[in-house]
Amino acid sequence: MVPQVQETTPVTDISVSSNLTETWSAVESIGQLPDTLNNDALSNGSRFVLYGIGFVAWIQVFLVVCATCVFLSIPTSMSVVQSHISSYVYGAIALCALCFGVLVWVFLRCRQSSSAQREATKHAEARIASTMQEVRSLREVCQLAHAKLDNALESVRIKSEFFANMSHEIRTPMAAIIGYADLLADPAIASCDSNDAIRTIRRNGEHLLTLINDILDLTRIEAGRMSIEKLSVSPAWIVCDVVAMMKVRAQARGIALDVEWVGELPAQIVTDPHRLKQILVNLVSNAIKFTDHGAVTVRVSYDNSSGKDLLRFDVIDTGIGLTQEQQAGLFGAYAQGDVSTARKFGGSGLGLKISLHLAEILGGQILIDSKQGVGSTFSVTVETGSLEGVMMIDMNDGWDDPIEDAAPQTAYPEKLHGIRILLAEDGPDNQRLISFFLRKAGATVDIAENGRVAVEILHAKPTGYDLVVMDMLMPEMSGIEATRRLRESGCHLPILALTARVTADARRESLEAGCDEFLLKPIDRTLLIDTCARFGSTVTAQSRQAA
Repeated sequence: MVPQVQETTPVTDISVSSNLTETWSAVESIGQLPDTLNNDALSNGSRFVLYGIGFVAWIQVFLVVCATCVFLSIPTSMSVVQSHISSYVYGAIALCALCFGVLVWVFLRCRQSSSAQREATKHAEARIASTMQEVRSLREVCQLAHAKLDNALESVRIKSEFFANMSHEIRTPMAAIIGYADLLADPAIASCDSNDAIRTIRRNGEHLLTLINDILDLTRIEAGRMSIEKLSVSPAWIVCDVVAMMKVRAQARGIALDVEWVGELPAQIVTDPHRLKQILVNLVSNAIKFTDHGAVTVRVSYDNSSGKDLLRFDVIDTGIGLTQEQQAGLFGAYAQGDVSTARKFGGSGLGLKISLHLAEILGGQILIDSKQGVGSTFSVTVETGSLEGVMMIDMNDGWDDPIEDAAPQTAYPEKLHGIRILLAEDGPDNQRLISFFLRKAGATVDIAENGRVAVEILHAKPTGYDLVVMDMLMPEMSGIEATRRLRESGCHLPILALTARVTADARRESLEAGCDEFLLKPIDRTLLIDTCARFGSTVTAQSRQAA
């Protein structure tokens, strides 16, 4: 920068430094010898400021791209160039070699001397006060800012495409649900058509639930709040459960879905079964989706080649495969193979990103080997935990395969016969649905529309119920507060928390308030009945023994 110069105190400002990021300045009188200026510039010439130099000399310094500071006093008429100083030279940025032939970015500024300065220096002609400052770091910052802007714009574009596709993913099943619900309201509909409509509504509802869960998982991942719960589980049962779940979908597409057990496998591993199952369901579902003929195979093997005990799951398909470019961007948060893929096959583009993150949390990774037109192999590894004392099993040696016996149950026997349940739920639709499930299983059900009413009923009839199903978010008094008050008053009945909040914090808060179990909405009918039977039958048996 050119320093502020008093009209009566003409100065020469020389800023020199061998360090491109620091500057020190010396202000000397205008009468300083040119040799001194030359020596200063030569010895430190990475950055300098010139004052009192003629325009021709100044422009020569710039054009010749010299590495020395030349202090010349060449008389120059300013009439030709005066009008161009502010518009053309002032504030220009150019690439200039300042030191030892190294190209650096410099910022150039100049102004002409005032009449007082010319009089003080006894120069009749106008002079140029010039600044030449190295701005490589500034240039790099600008380039980085531009790169970040480009990345941000690309991110906005990708997210815009994602949300446009997400709108399609939400509206399409919603249209089916609403449409088939209207169809069921038609009294002329045949029973077979009615069953088909019910299956369609359920299938599309499950698709929406998966979509919502993916969005919530991605939110937790980006916030760094994804939590896991490691338990001792059978990996074989997890694989068989996934295959049994996906087998109907594979059969609908006319392809085989098989399991291949390689060598001996640990009977138990320590991992998060829910998250491992989520990874496998996502990969198997994708493999089925993108395979028109042939088969999808889940190959399971034990791998300790890296020095760690790992279980490896290879999901192999004979589908459309992927290009190298598609593979490179496949694990992005909003990525799909391409837009046409999204339109043809559907999907939110979140599953692989979530699966990769979950695999890393479980101590492993996901790798892909794919060839377009041939098929793909997605390989997942997870840590097994300590295998000390764990039996190794050859799964091909007479092990009972549960896949064929894993058909979904449609009958609901009266597991809750004789159990008295108080349902605290504020939503009328959920009141009707949950009470229907419970009564169909043999329970006697009363309903409280909020936590306050539930507390009043239980205080009035402390022995009138065997079990409480408590929604956690209700008006007037929440289920959390109602549970606390019941426990403080000495109520020992089992209380099952019911909530749509799927976070670990919600579970912990419910259990700390005094709930005995935690159930999620949407309601899993089988899980609801089994859980109520487990807690309610114990209380019923104890009360009968006491009687």
